Amino acid sequence: MKRLLIILASVALLASCQTTQKELTPEERQEIADQVKKTFNESLELYRDLTVANFEKSLQYFVETDDPAWMGDPVMLQNMLYSIKTKERLDEVFRPDPNSNRKGQDYQEETSNVAVISDDCAVCVFTGKVAYTFKDTTPTIYQPISGSYVYVKKDGKWKCLHAHQSWVNE
Repeated sequence: MKRLLIILASVALLASCQTTQKELTPEERQEIADQVKKTFNESLELYRDLTVANFEKSLQYFVETDDPAWMGDPVMLQNMLYSIKTKERLDEVFRPDPNSNRKGQDYQEETSNVAVISDDCAVCVFTGKVAYTFKDTTPTIYQPISGSYVYVKKDGKWKCLHAHQSWVNE
């Protein structure tokens, strides 16, 4: 009897510790995908005219550096030139210089797809072209690019946990 009671208590304890997350419907997945794409496009739009104000708004699309999702050191942005671990470092590397000829970056999205992992996590993968734009008549040259952005929902808003961009050889 004692053994049966221990087994039943163990099963009850295990069952009570299980987290249950309902399966998302296709409509819920589409709504999440639409929200993530909107967030992705809003953040890229801020780079077209890279004023200090737009840059500071763009930082709001990233999670905080000490987000608990990171197990160890964060890497918020990874591309061929940078491995950026903090929002402070994003600020140091990308803050616009008013004396620079650079106006911004023009992203031209060709494809984007969202993988909805859960109701609070999704990945946006895109391909397209990007070019630096300038205040004067310096020619704009577009380069093929691809990227993936991991989004998590924090306080009701989609935030970028990690972004990765790569140049694409055509």
